[in-house]
Amino acid sequence: MKYIQKQTPPPSNLNYFLRWVNDNAVPLGLLSGKEQWERFRVKKRNHKSNLQNTLIEEQGYICAYCNRRIHKGNPEDDEQLRIDHMQPKAGTPDPITVTFNYYNLIGCCFGDERTISSNSLHCDASKQDIVIPQVLFPTNITCEQVLIYTPVGEITTSDTSLLDAVENTLNLNCPKLKSARENAIKPYVDFDIQPDEADEIIRKYLTPNPQNQLAPFCGAIIGYLRQNYNATL
Repeated sequence: MKYIQKQTPPPSNLNYFLRWVNDNAVPLGLLSGKEQWERFRVKKRNHKSNLQNTLIEEQGYICAYCNRRIHKGNPEDDEQLRIDHMQPKAGTPDPITVTFNYYNLIGCCFGDERTISSNSLHCDASKQDIVIPQVLFPTNITCEQVLIYTPVGEITTSDTSLLDAVENTLNLNCPKLKSARENAIKPYVDFDIQPDEADEIIRKYLTPNPQNQLAPFCGAIIGYLRQNYNATL
């Protein structure tokens, strides 16, 4: 998992969208979730597309939960961006506020919803309307500090409630993700890396490329380096 720093106040390109939501809160509240998002496609302003651009760019084009590469647009494969609500809409007293709250919205992958069996779903596809501990919200800076990454790509933690969210609710230790993290971490396992060298490697993974993309699974690499080589970053 990689910390996502939301902008305060929200980015100016969302001003029209936020005003539109506020002005239309009552009629929006009478619609289903799918109909609400469809209302974003009004006149010449595609609010949903604008919001998707903002989310994917501020995340460096990686899934907020598993850190796989995600993209926006066609073809509609499993790595296409979908919008997730960290605090689920279901059961909230003010669903409109939750649904369209910039600070509650993140971009994630389709969690293999389109490619493999349902028992291997992960990220939002597995989470659905289950509430995960707020410390694991990708917008909470502590999300990077409470998880441990092993050399074989497993995510673990001493907190049983967090471990349940990782393994069951989000299913981040499914074989596909575990194997991908292991391959990402492998170059830094069993090497004599000094703290200053670890800091330099971390700095590289914290820096987007010229296309504003972070490396897939950078959160796992950074976490492993911090935990094993006394890195200071």
